[in-house]
Parts: sequence; structure tokens; C-alpha cells
Amino acid sequence: MSVLYTHVWLLKIKCFYQEEIKKLKNELQNFDPSFFEEIEDLKYNYKEEVKKNILLEEKLKKLSEQYGIQLTSPSAASEQLEDEEESPVNFPIY
Repeated sequence: MSVLYTHVWLLKIKCFYQEEIKKLKNELQNFDPSFFEEIEDLKYNYKEEVKKNILLEEKLKKLSEQYGIQLTSPSAASEQLEDEEESPVNFPIY
């Protein structure tokens, strides 16, 4: 590969990426700062709810052990619910 060919090739790549950067910057202009603040708020609120959920699951486990109630794990319960929803026997009642 000649030096000139390499130089031309690199210039084409540079132009391509400069154009991509322009497009991405234009896309970002559609989002005002409040959008990003809202995303951060959602992330924070989600983390807090996950913490609460963990605490509630621990309390529920202790209570179920205390009173001898057998509980299925949340993932097993959701899988069971999905299976029931797919069953043709379970029609929604309106």
C-alpha cells in the first residue's frame, strides 16, 4: 500500500467520522437537560426501590419461617404466572 493511498484512505475515514459526530450532536440537541435529569432520577428511584424490595423479601422470608408458611421464590412465582397466562384456559374476565 502506498503512502499516498494510505493518506487518502485515512482522510476518508476522518471525514466519515466527522460526519457521524455531526449527526450525533444534532440528535443530542433534541434532548434538553431536563431529559437527562429525569433519567438520573429514574435510575436513583429504581435503585431505592430495589433496596426496599430486598428488605421486604427478607422480612417475608423471616415471617414465613416463623409461621411455617412455605413460599416460592419470586422468580419461580413469576415463571408460574407466565405459564398460567399462556394457558388457553385462563381467559381474562372483564
